Amino acid sequence: MRHLRGLHIFLFNLILIPTLSFPQGVTKVLISGLGGQHDTDVQTAFELGYASYDGSNFSGTITKYFDIGITNSLDYAKNNGYEVVVRSTTGLVTALAYAPSYPEVQVFMPAGSNSYEYVFSGDIESCPIVVTGAGDSHNETGYKVEFFAPDPITIEPDRSSFPNGYIAGQISFIANSMNKTIQEARISARETLKGGENPDMYDGYGKVVVQDVLDQALPVELVSFSAELTNEGVLLNWETATEVNNYGFNVEKKQAEGDWLNISFVQGHGNTSSPKSYKFLDTNPPPGKLQYRLKQIDTDGSFAYYETITEVSNTITTVEEKQFPTEFSLSQNYPNPFNPVTTIKFSVPASSSNRNTTLKIYDLLGTEIAVLVNEKKAQGEYEVQFDAGSFASGVYFYQLVNGNHISTKKLTVTK
Repeated sequence: MRHLRGLHIFLFNLILIPTLSFPQGVTKVLISGLGGQHDTDVQTAFELGYASYDGSNFSGTITKYFDIGITNSLDYAKNNGYEVVVRSTTGLVTALAYAPSYPEVQVFMPAGSNSYEYVFSGDIESCPIVVTGAGDSHNETGYKVEFFAPDPITIEPDRSSFPNGYIAGQISFIANSMNKTIQEARISARETLKGGENPDMYDGYGKVVVQDVLDQALPVELVSFSAELTNEGVLLNWETATEVNNYGFNVEKKQAEGDWLNISFVQGHGNTSSPKSYKFLDTNPPPGKLQYRLKQIDTDGSFAYYETITEVSNTITTVEEKQFPTEFSLSQNYPNPFNPVTTIKFSVPASSSNRNTTLKIYDLLGTEIAVLVNEKKAQGEYEVQFDAGSFASGVYFYQLVNGNHISTKKLTVTK
């Protein structure tokens, strides 16, 4: 029997912690306007923009807030936890002046009034609000925009209020799909659109294409990866914030100066914008410093290694009073699947020590392909290695026989 002592665990996070402490995603939206059908249409535009990628419905809260003054709307949004304010009426100059005082709230606002009397002509990149425009008409007016969109409401084509709501919906969907703050989603949209780091004078970064933004996202955003030494072995835990086309993870281990070995595969969740947790238990770890890493595999076969490695150091001490096995047993090989070497453990009790013990490998047709043990074994615990370097990938069986005691298990070779 072995006892585990001297446990030292070093944990590393894989993703940068956001510099802002604001919530991820968008759950509360405030439509700030003068009331009536106009605000209802703006809400409809927001919902259409949110659903424009895959038909998803916004599951958060949308509130229509009637107030002439933009500052009152900003106060209400801040005090009640709203992440987005869609302001589709007067107050452009005031909004530009006061928005920096409300960093928790992202304001979306048309870059110019319908009469083209009050327009935005400042610096797009440093603007505290998201300035929006409709179709191509803004090119004729001379005002600048950050993003533009076609008018999704046909009753009043090219009116700036409705694309404003539509763009706010698109950016909110990006934030929720990628588990980002609304500001981070805004930046992600900028990075994938026409103009790049040098937006043109009138079109800004162009028309938001949600598909392009999501395609540029990391396939898997890993937020933690840790290890814990338990009585059963090393327990690995990791968590993802989002996943795109994630087939799964190969768990790899390295001991001392040895090579990296794939010890298991853990299925991923495909596409998800919600946090997912994973666990894997590495049973019977050898003594000394162990390193673990994850190889993330996409559904198309492409893969990436995460640079951060979780390390576990442990000391294994044997108790002075040795415990001998009392039962005939065969353990599951480790690792499994494997390439090309795996370890098989078995125990022989005193009652079986006077008989011959065999440990053989068979293919799926029952053909014997290797003999690992063929001799009498004294009472004790044993382990042998099976090198499958000369065998094809596939499923095989190993069988331990001692008199009337027969135990069979399955192993898998992967190459």
